[in-house]
Amino acid sequence: MCFQGDKLIIAENLYNINLTGYNFTSQLHVFALDSLGQKTWEYLSPLNESWNYPYGILPSDDGGILVGLSREYLINYPNGPTDSLSLAVEEPWIMKLGADHQRTWAFQLFDEYRHPFNQTSKIIPATDGGGYIAAGFAYLKTFIPYKDGAAGLLTKFNDEGEILWSRRLFYVDTIDHEQYIYDIKPCPDGGYIMCGKVRQPVDTVDYTPTLQGWLLKTDQYGCLVPGCQGPVATEEPDHPASSELLVYPNPATDMLAVYLSGPKPAGEAFFRLIDPLGRVLQEAPAAETDATYIFTLGAWPPGRYAVQYWADGRLTAVKAWIKGL
Repeated sequence: MCFQGDKLIIAENLYNINLTGYNFTSQLHVFALDSLGQKTWEYLSPLNESWNYPYGILPSDDGGILVGLSREYLINYPNGPTDSLSLAVEEPWIMKLGADHQRTWAFQLFDEYRHPFNQTSKIIPATDGGGYIAAGFAYLKTFIPYKDGAAGLLTKFNDEGEILWSRRLFYVDTIDHEQYIYDIKPCPDGGYIMCGKVRQPVDTVDYTPTLQGWLLKTDQYGCLVPGCQGPVATEEPDHPASSELLVYPNPATDMLAVYLSGPKPAGEAFFRLIDPLGRVLQEAPAAETDATYIFTLGAWPPGRYAVQYWADGRLTAVKAWIKGL
């Protein structure tokens, strides 16, 4: 919920999941209450659109309401007229209700993979005075069976529903890493600080914790690695951009953030962290480009190291970095 002037705005979803095991229905319901608790207006989405989980809500600068929510799709088992079970999978979306309290537009934050836990968590005003920032998370399909990881999402958009930039953030610790962003706040320097959790598979040997808090800060462009916004293009390039790596900090001590840009590979892609002798110290899949990957560094001696990016069976980018004391 949020306040718009002297009105309290509440968003909820009307869901029948507690009444049935299949053929779920879900509707977005947004309404306003005055100081006496009386409803002054409401919006109810059509039943066949299946809007769900309105976790983020914010008044827009032009008198509308922004809602961070999910759109649901059903996979029925068995597939046919006698379905006995439905699996609900989600897409993270942003919707805007105009000043007339009707839907103006809606767009997807992430459209590559539907998953039960994809989520738009929160929307806040951008720190530069123009547009808005949405935070959430989404799962990505990898080339490794049953190893689908989740990425933190950070997106800037304007009142017209145009995406201005989008970031994907991974904390690389295991092959099926999962990162969830639940909250975001502006920082005095114009950047953003986010919190959530990082989840790893169950450790059946040492039984170390598999769920940890996650705190991260970016600059005003949503970059964990400075410069990830790149130059502003004024015309179409003559040829596709090649893969490039940026690292931060450098020198690094306990953690290293790697920003990967360039075309998305057609097949398997992965990172390798190598020592001065060329030995592989760590390897992790790279499911996405235009994304930031955060590596936890081992107790390696100080010195010069490198991160390699392999895609479609060949080495396509390499970046040197220094391990400090």
